[in-house]
Amino acid sequence: MGRTIITKLDPEYLNECLPHPTTNVRPVSPKVVSAVKKDLDKLFKTKKRNGKETKVQEDDLARLVVKLINDHHLCGDYKAALSQFHYDPNDDSKAKVDAMIYPKDHVPKDGRPDWTHSRMFIEFKRGGTKYDPFEDKDGKPVESDAHSRKAVREQLFAYGYNTMLFQQRTAAHALLINGREFRAMRYDRSGMIVTRKVNYVKDPQLLLDYLAVFGQLDAEGQGLDPTATLLEATSAAYKLMDEYAMDPGTDMDYAEGTVIPPYKPPVGASSSTPTTASPTPATTSSAPATASSKSVAATAKARMASIKARLTRKQAKELAAAEEAAAQAVPQHDSDLDPEIPDDDEDPRVFKYVRTRFRESLQDGWPRYKLEVGPEKRKFLVGKPTFCSVTLFGRGTHGYVALDPKSRRFVFLKDSWRPFYEHVEPEGHYLQMLGSGEARDYVPRLLCHGDVANQVAFTSYYQRYKFPPERATGDDEPDQQEQPTSPSQPPSPPPPPASSDGGPTDGRSDDVESDGLGPASERNPSDPQPVEQDDHLPAFRNHRHYRLVSKDVGLSFDCIETSQQLVECLYHCLIGHAFAYTDHNLIHRDVSSGNVLIVPRLQDALGKDAGHKIVRWRGVLMDWELAKIVPVGAPDEQVAKTDGKELVKVVPKKKKTEKARQPERTGTWQFMSVNYVDNQAKLPVTVADELESFFHVLLFYAVRFLRHSIQDVSGFVEQYFDSFDPAGTKKLCPVLKSNTMSSGLLLYQKSKVIFYANEKMELHGRFNVLIHQILRRFKARYEVIGWQPTRLPGPQSLPAPQNQIAVLSAEDRLRQDRLRTAALAVPYNDDPEDETFDFTEPQAPSAPSPETEKLAKELDTHSAVAKLFSWALRPHKTGLPPWPTAGDVVEDRLPDSYDPREIMHLLDRKIAKAIYDARQVTTESPFRDGEEPPHKRRRTTTATGETNIYEATPGGSTASYASIAPKGQTAKGKSRKRRTRD
Repeated sequence: MGRTIITKLDPEYLNECLPHPTTNVRPVSPKVVSAVKKDLDKLFKTKKRNGKETKVQEDDLARLVVKLINDHHLCGDYKAALSQFHYDPNDDSKAKVDAMIYPKDHVPKDGRPDWTHSRMFIEFKRGGTKYDPFEDKDGKPVESDAHSRKAVREQLFAYGYNTMLFQQRTAAHALLINGREFRAMRYDRSGMIVTRKVNYVKDPQLLLDYLAVFGQLDAEGQGLDPTATLLEATSAAYKLMDEYAMDPGTDMDYAEGTVIPPYKPPVGASSSTPTTASPTPATTSSAPATASSKSVAATAKARMASIKARLTRKQAKELAAAEEAAAQAVPQHDSDLDPEIPDDDEDPRVFKYVRTRFRESLQDGWPRYKLEVGPEKRKFLVGKPTFCSVTLFGRGTHGYVALDPKSRRFVFLKDSWRPFYEHVEPEGHYLQMLGSGEARDYVPRLLCHGDVANQVAFTSYYQRYKFPPERATGDDEPDQQEQPTSPSQPPSPPPPPASSDGGPTDGRSDDVESDGLGPASERNPSDPQPVEQDDHLPAFRNHRHYRLVSKDVGLSFDCIETSQQLVECLYHCLIGHAFAYTDHNLIHRDVSSGNVLIVPRLQDALGKDAGHKIVRWRGVLMDWELAKIVPVGAPDEQVAKTDGKELVKVVPKKKKTEKARQPERTGTWQFMSVNYVDNQAKLPVTVADELESFFHVLLFYAVRFLRHSIQDVSGFVEQYFDSFDPAGTKKLCPVLKSNTMSSGLLLYQKSKVIFYANEKMELHGRFNVLIHQILRRFKARYEVIGWQPTRLPGPQSLPAPQNQIAVLSAEDRLRQDRLRTAALAVPYNDDPEDETFDFTEPQAPSAPSPETEKLAKELDTHSAVAKLFSWALRPHKTGLPPWPTAGDVVEDRLPDSYDPREIMHLLDRKIAKAIYDARQVTTESPFRDGEEPPHKRRRTTTATGETNIYEATPGGSTASYASIAPKGQTAKGKSRKRRTRD
C-alpha cells in the first residue's frame, strides 16, 4: 500500500510543509547562489568515457554539499556533518546515514551520526533512475517496485524511523540528493510528502531556498514535539531518574504465592509517605519546606543511608564524588519534581521487575525526556522505550516504564498516534468506562490520558486537500468528491457532519459521548476535529498524537510458571472481555498474545500468614484503542461466575445500522478468527470471533511453553499463525488454522497434538479436555456457517452448466480454486479403466443437527467458554488429576532465530502481483534480464515501514513486526506485536 504523496517544490510547498513566518525569512543572496553554482559545475563537469557520461561519486558529492552548507551558512546557525562510514553505537540497526544537519552546539566530532540531536538527514546517490525510489510520471505508482529503487526507499524509511525512534517528534524532514537532482521529504505517521525531482546543478535556487527556510524554523517547525523536554545530564530530573533506578532494598519478589511482610514506613516518615518519594540531597527541591516535604526529606535520608550501607568502597567514593559535583552545580529548581503524597492507601513498594525494567531503560547514550500527559499537563520521566512499533507509518506506539516525579512511583506510559475519525474514541475513554464497573480488576488502571496539544499527522489532510486519490496511490479512477479548501498548521480536517439537531451523529445511546473529545458544543473550534470516514479516499490514515498513563507495569505471558497460571490468567482476560461486553456493549476487537498481560497484585494473606500480604497474579486485557461499542445487544443470557460474582445480564438493544469508522479493518492477523478473515469486508467482529481469538492466544503460548507432542514448533507456529493462503488477490487464513477450526481436531503433520503434564509424558488431562471442548464448539460453528442452502439449490433449480460460473461470487471462485488445487495433488491411477466415476447429481448438504446448532449458538455469548475455563480451574474435579504444580512448563520452544518475515514477504509479493495483474498495471524494471542490481555499500540491511504484511491491522502498530525493519530493531518474530511491558 502506497504511503507517499508527490508534489512540486515551490513557495506553496514551503508555506504548507515548512511553516514559517514568511516576512522574517532571510533570502539567499545572488552572490551565494552564484558561488554555489560555480562549485557544483566544477564537480559535475562533463566527462565522457567510451561515449558515456561518468557518474560523480557519492562521497565526493556528499563532501562538497556539506562544505557548501557550512561555508555559506545555508542553514543559518545549523551545521552539517558527514557520517557515511560509522554508525551510532546506540543504534541497533547500525545505520550509516550519509549526513545530518545539527544545531551548532551538538555537531558530532567523531564522524558518527547523532540521532538524538539531528534535525534533518541527507542521503546521497550517484544519480540515475535506478537510485530514484519515486516516480514523477503521471499514471504510474509513486512508489516504484523496481528492486534497486525499492531498496533506496527502504533505506530512507529506515532513517526516518530512526529519527522518530530516538526523538520525540511530530514529523521528520530529509533530503535525497541523487546525482544532479534532489528531492525534499517530509515524514509523519500518516505517510510521506515527497517533492518532484529538481536539477539543482542547473539552478540551485530552490535547494538553497529550502535549506534557508528550514534553518530559520524553530524546533517545533522542524518537527520536534514541544510537549517533550530533552533532559540534560546535569538536570535535576535526569539525576532523579538515576536515583530511582538504584535498588533501595525494599523491592518485593513477584513470584505468585510469595508472602510479603506488612509495609513499615521509615523512621521519621508518616505512614502515608511512600519510600519511593525520596529525592537525594542533590535533587531536593529548593521550594519552601512544608510538613509533607519534611516527611519526604526524612524518608530520603533513611533511604540513602540504607543504600550507602551496601556500597563497596569504590562505589562509595564514586557516589561521594558525584554528590560533591552535584553540590557545586546546583540545578535550577524544577517545580515539576516537587513531590506530593498520593491520596491513596496503596503499598508504595514496587516489585523487583518494575525497577529492573526502569533501570534497563536508562541506557547510556539514549535520550531521556520529560513528557506532558493529559489536559492537566502532568509530567513523567522516560528513557528508552521498552516497546516500540517497528514501522515508520501508523500508530507508532512507544511504551515506557516511566517515573511519576510527583508521586515518585513507577507507571506505564503509552505514546501513540491514535486513529482520528468520527466515533473512534481514545483508549482512555474506554478505560475510564471500564474502571468504574465489574471489569475494573481485569483492565489496566488508568492514571491520566489525553491528546497531545493539537498534534495531528499532516500528510492525510494534505492529500485530501491537494491531490486526487489516484495520484497519491497510483489508483486509476479519480475521486470526484469535493476536497477541503486548504490545510493549516496545525492541520484542521473538515468538521464532521452534524445531525438534524446540530449534534454529532454516532448511532449510539445518548449516555455515551460521540468521541473522546467531549460534546461538540464544549470543544475549542480551533482544535482539530475528527474526520468522518470517506470510502472514496485512499488509505492515508488520520492520526492524532495521544498519551496514556496506567498504574500497572505488567509481565508478559512469557513469564508463566505453570499451565494453570496460563489458563487462569487468560481466564481473567476473558472475564474482563465479558464484563466489558455485558456492561457496556463494548467489544475489544484485537484479542492477541501482545494484548494480554500479567499484573502481580497484593492480597491479604490468611491463616498462619494473617497480617501479611500474598502475591497473586491477575490477567489483564490491555490495548482497548481499537474497541467499539456494538449497536446490537446480545441474547439475554448469564455467563460464568468468578470470584463469587456473577456477570451482569445483557439487555437486548434495538438493532442499529453499523458503518465502518476507519478505512482498514482491525485486529492482529495471527489471532483473527477464520470467519472474520474470510468476511472482513462484510461482517463486523462478533463475540464468537473474539472467543476464537482467545483460543488462538491460549494455543500460541501452550505450544511455546508447555510439554506436547509437536516436534517442529517453529514449523507449527509458521503454518498456524504466521502464514496465509494467497488466493488470487485475497489473503485467506492459514490452511492449518482453518482445518483445525472446521474439523475440531488439532492435528499437525497428520498426528494429533497432545499436551503432557510432566517430563514423564503423562497426559495433561485437564488441558487436553479444555482444548477439545473449545474446539467442539468451533467445529459446530463452522459447520453451521458452511451450511448455506441458498448457495447450492436443489437439482430442479440448478443453473445450466454454462451459466454456473457466472453466478458464483468471488469468494466461491476462490474456494473452488483452492479445492481444485488440492485435488490435483492427490495421487491417481494412470489407467482410467480402473477408475470408478460417480455421475450422480450433487445433493444439497444436510442441515446441521440440533446438537450442532446448540453448540454453535453457545459461542454467541461468553457463557459456555467461560464455564469451560472455570470448570478446568476447579481445584478438585472428579475423574481428572489435579493441575501440575511444577514440571509442565519448559523453556520457550520457539527459537530466538525464528523470523517468518521473509517467507511472508514472498507471499505478500505474490498477492501484490495478482492485484497489479488484475489492474493491468505494469512496472518497468531498469535492469536487463540476469543483471544484478547494483548496491551501495551495505549500511542498513532492510528498512522500516516499507511492507506491512498484515494489512488488516490499521497503522502498522499491531502485527507490524512483519514489516521489513532494520536488523536489531525488530522484535523477534515470536513476540507477535512486541507489546510486552515487563
